Amino acid sequence: YYLRQDERFAGYRDAYLQYIALLFELAGIADGEAKADAIMALETQLAEVHWTPAENRDVEKTYNPMTLAEAKELAPGFDWDTVLAEANLGSPETLVVEQTTAITASGALTHSVSLDTWKDYLKFHFINDSAVYLPKAFDDARFEMFSKTLTGTLEQRDRWKRGVQLLNRSMGEAVGQVYVERHFPPESRVQITELVNNLSAAMEER
Repeated sequence: YYLRQDERFAGYRDAYLQYIALLFELAGIADGEAKADAIMALETQLAEVHWTPAENRDVEKTYNPMTLAEAKELAPGFDWDTVLAEANLGSPETLVVEQTTAITASGALTHSVSLDTWKDYLKFHFINDSAVYLPKAFDDARFEMFSKTLTGTLEQRDRWKRGVQLLNRSMGEAVGQVYVERHFPPESRVQITELVNNLSAAMEER
């Protein structure tokens, strides 16, 4: 999406630039177009230093166990201690680094790219990741970019249906327990248990 130069991918990049600027506008953050240009430039630099899909499929090349000290030497641009502490990982004896050269280059970008650009980059991705939970304009913009433009999906599922799916995925068991307490009396449990036992016995006889 970042590096191919044919017309289709250039169109995707133009749409993405407009999307970044729109999210900043919706969030009430000024200079969205300028921030979008800087973010696109940064993400393109990140794409340029990352490995190709073929390289990522090489299980030997992507398996690089090393000590924390070796990781720090590989990418001194990263504040490894802070990153690991914030992730509640402490000081592991061994880290498995996949894209070694990409880690080195990405670490260097933390210093060569301005701090303001990194802040805007993180702001944008925080808003983007949260768009489905924000007011409808954010949700619609994200759908337009990632579903309609990139994959050709023309219609989004109703928001209430997606809300039910989210609730079921995150709290399905807890909601189920409340449902059973309210709507599943003890006598129904007895009936179901008897039915299951009878079915099990019938299966064993076969």
